[in-house]
Amino acid sequence: MSWICSGSTSEVYGNPPEHPQRESYWGNVNPVGPRSSYDEGERFAEALTVAYREQHGVDTAIARIFNTYGTRMRHHDGRVIPTFISQALRDEPITVTGDGTQTRSFCFVDDTIDRNATRATTTPYLKRPESRQDPVAISGT
Repeated sequence: MSWICSGSTSEVYGNPPEHPQRESYWGNVNPVGPRSSYDEGERFAEALTVAYREQHGVDTAIARIFNTYGTRMRHHDGRVIPTFISQALRDEPITVTGDGTQTRSFCFVDDTIDRNATRATTTPYLKRPESRQDPVAISGT
């Protein structure tokens, strides 16, 4: 049995008004915003994966990877984990964007890889292609 697993991210949701997003949420993407190329690129990759499945009858899966962090992150890339660590190491106040009510789940890179590898090779999953029809979130929750 052969199948394709496509990696995606939460960028398919754009700037969602609901948090956390359900997998049934369709998104709120600004097609001309500063991140629009990335948002639409993720959405296109998912659409292409589904179209390939429909056209060629190949089993596919979409894994949406959320907030993965690891040892090789750049300190000034704007993501929350490196920012928190950098500020703590400099004994600076920790920046909390917004009103502090946001929620996030984080997943260490090794765990993200393990989860995807397990998902790709687990017998019950492979025996049930219908379970690969909808995207699955890979996160720390």
